[in-house]
Amino acid sequence: MSLDDLLDKPLAPWMNGGGDEADVVLTSRIRLARNLTDVPFPNRASASQLAGVVSEMRAAVRDLDVQDKHSYMFIELDKLSALNRYALVEKHIVSPALAQDPEHRALIVRDDAAVSIMINEEDHLRLQ
Repeated sequence: MSLDDLLDKPLAPWMNGGGDEADVVLTSRIRLARNLTDVPFPNRASASQLAGVVSEMRAAVRDLDVQDKHSYMFIELDKLSALNRYALVEKHIVSPALAQDPEHRALIVRDDAAVSIMINEEDHLRLQ
């Protein structure tokens, strides 16, 4: 999946259900927040500390590809237009807070959009 696919398709792939019960929609979300040792929380960190977290997580994407047998996309939010950031909010891939302040913020999203990791939101990592 490319960024254009993620933004242009009305539904994430995991929402395209099939079978006898396809007309019933059930959703749930699990979020796990993690923070890095020796780095202040994002609301207290300097720009260089936040940039360091983004850089460290960019390098970690390669490990996810190997571990999970899915591919992951790394997206720096300040490289997206406001419209595209809010499209990600509407699809429940990122939070409004992350989209609103994109500098030194990023997103890691799995090829089926079933997993996304927000970087430098309220916590250093927020997995959902």
